[in-house]
Amino acid sequence: MVPENYRSWVRRVHVAEAREWFSRLLDAIRTKFREYLVLPAHADIALALWVILAYAFDAFFVAPKLAITSPVKRCGKTQLLILLSSLTPRALPVSNISASAIFRMISKFRPTLLIDEADTFMKDNDDLRGIVNSGHTRRTAIVVRSVGDNHEPRAFSTWCPQAIALIGRLPDTIADRSIHIRQQRRAPGEPVSRLRQDRIDAECLVLRRQAARWAADYGDALKAAEPTVPTSINDRAQDCWRPLLAISDKAGAPWPELARQAVIALENATVAGGGELSVELLNDIRAILNKPATLYPLPEGADLLREVPSTWVWDQLKALEARPWQDFKDGRPISQKRVASLLAEFEIVSTSTGEYRGYRRDAFDEAFRRYLPLETGGEASMRQNINNDAPKQEFPTRQSDKPTDTSESAVSPTQTALFDALTHRKPEAATGDEELVDRGEAEPPIACDAEYRNETATSSTDLTAGWNEATLQDKGRRAGKWERLW
Repeated sequence: MVPENYRSWVRRVHVAEAREWFSRLLDAIRTKFREYLVLPAHADIALALWVILAYAFDAFFVAPKLAITSPVKRCGKTQLLILLSSLTPRALPVSNISASAIFRMISKFRPTLLIDEADTFMKDNDDLRGIVNSGHTRRTAIVVRSVGDNHEPRAFSTWCPQAIALIGRLPDTIADRSIHIRQQRRAPGEPVSRLRQDRIDAECLVLRRQAARWAADYGDALKAAEPTVPTSINDRAQDCWRPLLAISDKAGAPWPELARQAVIALENATVAGGGELSVELLNDIRAILNKPATLYPLPEGADLLREVPSTWVWDQLKALEARPWQDFKDGRPISQKRVASLLAEFEIVSTSTGEYRGYRRDAFDEAFRRYLPLETGGEASMRQNINNDAPKQEFPTRQSDKPTDTSESAVSPTQTALFDALTHRKPEAATGDEELVDRGEAEPPIACDAEYRNETATSSTDLTAGWNEATLQDKGRRAGKWERLW
């Protein structure tokens, strides 16, 4: 568990530069993921936004889980959780947890819950799945248990950010409430930096402080946000992505557009990679109809624009590589009867045309429109090494001859419990008169007086101009020890 051994970035961000500053913060978080992990295309964008969501969590009423899956071991799932634990507030990494413990931990500590090895204990645990599901919406994030000798009923909250990593697939009800990151094993020629677990917390300290600062100053603005969500994804997916898109809209270009590209790409990859079996079947049939193979010719007189021969589409499905239809049950391919029963869930039924049995094409088109995301020109199958797809952007650092001490010991907290408050104090909302410096740990915050603000006033484009050590010492003595951090 990463305790709250840091205070938020004390420098307030001027409203005129807030978008650019926040964009640089998101860029820095995104770069941190790309430095240590090979990820699916666009996953680093979603991860950076989800990290900020963990800080601004209470601004929303829907909480998308982060589903980190892979087909086999050694694909980087645990590494990703370790990095998340160093970037998010009150991180609680666990490799096993019971139904009775999870809601008590959430209710008491409000952690960012990072669950690893979920394939070993979650799939057959109905109670645990139900509790995890309940945390999707704030209004339903409650479980009730009787406690004490008198069996008094007590409500426990299950409302907290959650990331779940496992081999294989999540149960459908949890997967439907998640944003999916599908990890694959790193290939030769995809270099990444080695993640040092003994150093990563201190390495991410500045990012954690700045994320906490932004959420404290501008998190309330997210409550009224109405982001534009791509309509090509289903209603539940829209609910999951809305908080992340609201966050992206508070940053400058290109983040709003990047976030929406990530929505389409990751949702299409989710459908292509698996979900409910009937939806997988529907997605594969759409791909077959868009580009039918010539191995199995159509029956004489058949027209795919009007009807789809049932035997023909069955043969096409069995020929698909790396899909479940070839080895569907006990080493045998899926039966024609099973295909028909799965399609019947979408009111797609076969009828006789006289020469062969087939499905009406307009029934397929209606199901495609209702249950599958819009196609994006093969983007769902595209995968790239995003560690090398763009130059890394450096996050602005302190310009000083004296190096900035960002070690954990340099920002010792007030620890009164296992989980401390996010900051020493609840920072005031950002206003036009911005504080530009950090105060020392020993003194409580004291507002700048008018004389000090007037003498050090700067434009929004150069907020640090005119500062010097003599001015800081002379004018800042009533506020304790002043120090430039930007």
